[in-house]
Amino acid sequence: KYLEPVFDREKTEEFLQKAGLSDPPLIYMAEDADEDMLGYVIFHEYDESFMETGWVLKKEAREKGYASRLTDVLYRKASLMKKDCVIECTPDNEVTKHIALKKGFALCEEKDGLLVYRKKQIEYWDAYDRNLKNVTGILALTRGEPIPEGVYHLVCDIIVRHKDGSYLLMRRAANKKSGGMWEATAGGSAIYMESPQDCAKRELSEETGIEADSLKEVGRVVSDKYHTVFVEFLCETDWPKDEIKVQKYETDAFKWVSREELLAMAESGLVTKRTQSFIDNLKKEKD
Repeated sequence: KYLEPVFDREKTEEFLQKAGLSDPPLIYMAEDADEDMLGYVIFHEYDESFMETGWVLKKEAREKGYASRLTDVLYRKASLMKKDCVIECTPDNEVTKHIALKKGFALCEEKDGLLVYRKKQIEYWDAYDRNLKNVTGILALTRGEPIPEGVYHLVCDIIVRHKDGSYLLMRRAANKKSGGMWEATAGGSAIYMESPQDCAKRELSEETGIEADSLKEVGRVVSDKYHTVFVEFLCETDWPKDEIKVQKYETDAFKWVSREELLAMAESGLVTKRTQSFIDNLKKEKD
């Protein structure tokens, strides 16, 4: 009753054995309120951080809003599992592309002939004043929403210097803003109830694989334009130089450079003004 080309009964049975009766299942049957079959949904682990979501609906269930509502249901289910979501589709699948963008998914890459859309769960931040006093008792901040005047969120940057004097640079992934440019070294927003030190250690571990017991704060920059307090840290380490990890979709390469090489880098190849400022401070230091 529900078979459609290119599936015949034999191919369908094989697919159901592999995807529907696996442990855990990769697909689940979808029903409406009257328990009539709509089709099936795709919901399974994509990688350690993402769940793959999707749907295949029978003809009678299409263009009735089911795909949109199922996407919402699967996104909520993934959030309860502390997971983000990914949707894959062929480049000519206009319906899936439309729904993915409508639901806030971002096109990240093309992989094995499929477009890959990703959406992360809502992220909450503590609120600070410009002196880094926590004022979250008044309000909490939500990533992606406007930040009120006079309120700031915390971003930590970490520069890594090896015991041999070289500095670690990471290259931004092509899908990122300023993709292909270098930054020294790691950084990101502090999440709710996370101290500057804890934020810096987490970002350093996620983006490079380096585990640090403690980091030295070397400066702060307040941006009124972006409602952000940037706290700069220095990590001095003897971490094996060939054991640096890149973070998928965030960075795609790394390199160690000498102090002289870092000082000689052109501003056009570096991502942030803060990295450039750090280099300027290095220039002022005495050898």
